[in-house]
Order: sequence, then structure tokens, then C-alpha cells
Amino acid sequence: QEILEAYQAAGYHLAAQYGNQYVLPYVEVLSEVPLSSSRYQIIDESIPFIQMVLHGSIAYAGTPINKDYQGRADLLQLIEYGASPAYRLMAADNSVLKDSQYNRFYSIQYTDWRENILEVYEEINPVLGPLQGESMIEHEIIDHALRRVTYSDGTQIILNYSDEAVSYDGETIPALDYRVTTSLLGKEQGGSDE
Repeated sequence: QEILEAYQAAGYHLAAQYGNQYVLPYVEVLSEVPLSSSRYQIIDESIPFIQMVLHGSIAYAGTPINKDYQGRADLLQLIEYGASPAYRLMAADNSVLKDSQYNRFYSIQYTDWRENILEVYEEINPVLGPLQGESMIEHEIIDHALRRVTYSDGTQIILNYSDEAVSYDGETIPALDYRVTTSLLGKEQGGSDE
């Protein structure tokens, strides 16, 4: 803590990977924040508890998307948890890591992920960008497929993890999509253009 305090006092902007509670007063960014539970059988649901504590105060990201990308469901989880997308990348070809102590890093060549990075940013930034300074004040599990997240400015995001469209609160949310309602502006925003 003394070292972190000294660096902060010297004007450094600090980030931490996995950071425990004692680093929170000193960092501006946390990476590899868990976005799910341990998934032990005793666990019924994952909830964004640490994200509700951090959102609006400290920026955070989960594990790198390209570590185990599952497509649309992963993107929805980033939006549900208010997490920034993160990638682990390199300029060289993936093959340079073969038979090295870094062979656990697979599929990290930037050119392989460039389009995905742009697509994810273009979808997530308009939703989460305006919420960066807002607190996540409520997270509701409506049913096995629907989640609702509410922020301190009144913005609500309803996410549908189902493979089918779902009607909720008078509107239809397409399969694997979401709706954003910004109460202060009275505007609604959808997910994909499908």
C-alpha cells in the first residue's frame, strides 16, 4: 500500500491485474475482473457484485476476449456487467509462441482480431461509454434468459440471452440482444440491427 500510495502521489496513473481490495484506492483501471462465478454446482446464478461496487469509480475489464471467445453471449455479458472489452494481442504471427513458455497464449495475433475489436467497440461504446461515471444501482435476474441493469442516471439495459425473441414490459427484445432505455433523454436504443 505504501508503494502504491507513493506512485499515486508522484502522479502516476495506476492499473492492476486482478487487484485485491487494498489496491482499490490507488488504481484507475482493473483488468481480468471475474465476469462469472466459480460455477460450482452450489451456485445458482452469477451476479455482478464487484461490478456494482466499482462501476462509476474504477474502470474494469474481464479476461481478454480472445482467450475463450463465445460470440454474442460474451458481448452481452460485457454489456450486462458494464465491463470494457479487453484483448491480449501481439503483432507477430501466433506461431512464434509455439514450443515456448508462452504457448498458453494462442490466437493473439492482432490481424486475426482487428475486425472483431472494431465490431465490439462500435457496439459497446455507444451503450457503456455514456455510463462510465454512473453507478450500477440494480441488477435483476428476471428469468433464466432475461436480465435488467439500472444505472444511477436512470438508464436501464434489458438483455435477452435466449435464442428466441422475448416480450417484456411491452416490448419485444430479439434473440441474443438487448434494449437500452435512457429515462433522462426518453430515448430507446437497441442492440444489433437484425
